[in-house]
Order: sequence, then C-alpha cells, then structure tokens
Amino acid sequence: MLPTDAHPRWRLRVFDRCWPWRATRSEAMRDAVSSFNARRCPDDNVIYLDAAAAIQRDPPHYGDQLRMRMKRSFAK
Repeated sequence: MLPTDAHPRWRLRVFDRCWPWRATRSEAMRDAVSSFNARRCPDDNVIYLDAAAAIQRDPPHYGDQLRMRMKRSFAK
C-alpha cells in the first residue's frame, strides 16, 4: 500500500517533539526546513538535517507486514 493522506508514513522528529505524519518524505523535509531544523545548501541544493532532527518512517500496516511475511515463508 502506498502512503496517502489517509495512511501517512513520514514525520519530522526532534528529540521528543514530533511533527504531524505526512504522506511523503519530501513533505516531512519541508517541515524540517520551515521549522529551521534543516538547512538547504545553496551550492548543491541538498537539504541537511540538524544533528537532533530525524525523519521518522512509520512501519508498514499490519496487512502489508503479514503479506510480506507470507511471501517470505513461501519463498523458502
């Protein structure tokens, strides 16, 4: 299942502060830039997160995890 607004997968986390879940990683990076927890380098246009900041990924949904486990068990 792809991440959507109904099932978002990414968020910015700085120490114990968490921003809302977002559908895409780029939206979480936009949160980091707007909250001054990341800097965009003007030379190469790369975004660098602060040391305390992290982009957190939500684990897959239970149904997706079960499907992946079933595929793995039948692959043996």
